[in-house]
Amino acid sequence: MVSRYNYYDEGSVLDEDGWNFPDPLKINFNKGKLQKIPRSIQLTADNIAKPWTITEQAYDMDETDDILLMENNVPYIGYLEPGDKLYIPQDGDLIEFLNIATSAKNDVDIY
Repeated sequence: MVSRYNYYDEGSVLDEDGWNFPDPLKINFNKGKLQKIPRSIQLTADNIAKPWTITEQAYDMDETDDILLMENNVPYIGYLEPGDKLYIPQDGDLIEFLNIATSAKNDVDIY
């Protein structure tokens, strides 16, 4: 299953099991680019309860819903309400946005 965690590098902090936490701060999301204008959809209660239905309808796959939310600056699905709008990148722009952003990892200032 593809999710945003596929794009994160390991951080330096370990969890209680000795695994490294993913480090999303090394990705420069300002460098991501979309090739086509995204379309918008109005969310239903079903979309919010089952966010994978959004990507099923838009891309014919039941993964990457977390990437779609992240690109729409939605930190948690519970923040959304029926009637809210979500922008859906067209074609391969959903993943290509992340590919471009992750290629610019060295441009991020880590304090």
